[in-house]
Amino acid sequence: MNQEQNKNSNQFISGIYNYCNRWCQRCEFTSRCMLGAIENEIETKKNELDNGITSLEDIFEKYFTDTKNSFYEKNMELDFDSEDTEEEESFIEERKIKRLINESSDCAEASKKYISMVNEWFNNQRNNSKKSGSLEMQALNSKAISKIVDSIEVVQWYQYQIYVKIMRALSGEDLDVVDDLPKDSDGSAKVALIGIDSSISAWENLLLYFSDEDKLIFTNILHLIELQHTIEKKFPNARSFIRPGFDED
Repeated sequence: MNQEQNKNSNQFISGIYNYCNRWCQRCEFTSRCMLGAIENEIETKKNELDNGITSLEDIFEKYFTDTKNSFYEKNMELDFDSEDTEEEESFIEERKIKRLINESSDCAEASKKYISMVNEWFNNQRNNSKKSGSLEMQALNSKAISKIVDSIEVVQWYQYQIYVKIMRALSGEDLDVVDDLPKDSDGSAKVALIGIDSSISAWENLLLYFSDEDKLIFTNILHLIELQHTIEKKFPNARSFIRPGFDED
């Protein structure tokens, strides 16, 4: 941390980055987040809207092919512990077994399936756009492009993060040993639910422009709603969890 960051450290909200969506570029609390301050030193804003976009094919080439890995990597960082540790073998084995159990849970399997569903939709759209496209081309004015790109970015950002946060919530249950304190698992589950809420809204926006793909989009939305209910049943107090900064007055 540089001298300026140290000077303003008293302005940081303690623990705010534990229950955020890692999307610093869209966060109003970046200046009050220690992690955000550090990341601002080594990252510049990416995925700016390209003025050269004039077709559906341009959109999918730019916002799917080139950014898929970066979305995945960004959502994975700081959420899973490295396996490269010096912990005792028995503990490592126990953790692996616990992880396998968590991966087989209904909400984890559903969120993993959603990743594939999103990939399928984007791949179909890229293939269609190279032919005639399911999007009415006259709708591609600047406002429409902006809305489409924003919705695509939202879907992609949460595509992997929902699974990551669910796994963190499941693994965090073992750490929730004090009943009177807020549960870390509820906080992670809430972030997953927020990601689902945002993704549903983004898919609904895309429905305005991709009428030929209504069935598949509706399938994705219904899948997210079912996943939403599963998480809320598993973590009934997640919605009421107070995240530092975000949910405070």
